[in-house]
Amino acid sequence: MSMTTENIDDDTCLWGPTIEKIFIDIMVDEVNKGNMTSGQFSSKTSARILEDLQSKSKRKYVMKQVKQKFHRLRIRYREFSELSKQTGFGWSREKDTVIAPEEVWQNYIRAHPRAAQYQKKGCDHFRLLELIFSKSTATGLHHRSAASGPPNTNDEREMENDLDHVDIQDIDDNDSASCICSRLVDDIFKRSAKNSATTSVERVKRQRSQQMSDAIVAWTEVAKVRAEATLAKAEKYKSKSEVGGSQKDEFSLTKCMQILEGIEGVDDDIYMKAVEKFKDSDWREIFINMSTARKRAWLDRL
Repeated sequence: MSMTTENIDDDTCLWGPTIEKIFIDIMVDEVNKGNMTSGQFSSKTSARILEDLQSKSKRKYVMKQVKQKFHRLRIRYREFSELSKQTGFGWSREKDTVIAPEEVWQNYIRAHPRAAQYQKKGCDHFRLLELIFSKSTATGLHHRSAASGPPNTNDEREMENDLDHVDIQDIDDNDSASCICSRLVDDIFKRSAKNSATTSVERVKRQRSQQMSDAIVAWTEVAKVRAEATLAKAEKYKSKSEVGGSQKDEFSLTKCMQILEGIEGVDDDIYMKAVEKFKDSDWREIFINMSTARKRAWLDRL
């Protein structure tokens, strides 16, 4: 989705870096209070956000401007989130952004021109935007390799069009990645069957969708192995601390794992996602400082 010149000017004039951060912090606070439902704020919550923004920024805004900014931030998060999941891109903990060889960047930018803005500076406040938008925008459908460049056949474009119209409203958050993928694939071909009889093009689509399913299953296994390795390191650290009598880090991985183990009703998929988050010291500090209710809400959004 492109951003009009009017929107760009509006963003520059009305939403400087300081005010943008104020707005994001206000929304994160409302999310942590449990005041966001299905990726949207209620009219009452939106009015409170507007009032708080005007008070803290010392500027006059109208609801339309706030909603437009919310929409642009969601687009920014979605674009950068999709970029970070592409084959060929990695995450730099030092720079806190995605990195990739120049050739991979150029292939991806050729298909997604707006991504050029993220090559040099990444995505401002991405971790906070993830708290707001992660559950409402991440569908995990378009993970084609960045090195492959844009689609170059009508078949590939048609498949992407089918994926864009998949109904994901009835997907359970507790489903495994492989189950979700299988259900999405089934939905794609139910739609195709209504429009035409099975052809060679449909068979190609089915093969590609199966490859997508296999890739997600493989990703799930990799995440599980990495989580187990993290747990092993945590146990090793715990043993060393007990033997040496050294003081434990206030925001240690071990402490996070102990708290997580004490929360009831956490299924395996959410557990593994939480473990992945705990590798980052910032996430450990955020998690430990949350109230019990907000910890539960945070886990439910993973």
